[in-house]
Amino acid sequence: MFGVYVKPRVTIDSFELFGRLGYADTRLKPTAGGFSAKETSSGSDWSYGLGANFNISPRAHVGLDYMRYYNKDDTKIEGVTLGLGYRF
Repeated sequence: MFGVYVKPRVTIDSFELFGRLGYADTRLKPTAGGFSAKETSSGSDWSYGLGANFNISPRAHVGLDYMRYYNKDDTKIEGVTLGLGYRF
């Protein structure tokens, strides 16, 4: 998957709230039980999401976000991410 996004954000004390809006190109190769398909599926779609980060120190934060990457032809790719970040 490859995507390009804008990420507007607002910071309130130790919290950062943000959104993402962009476009993603996705290529899938289904696998199950050690077997994989010979052909790959691909598609592009607008993608978007919302999230929040909490600063636990001036350089480190924990975050939670939801993204929808693809939603076409009865195929939906979306997910929730819980992360730990460090600013250099």
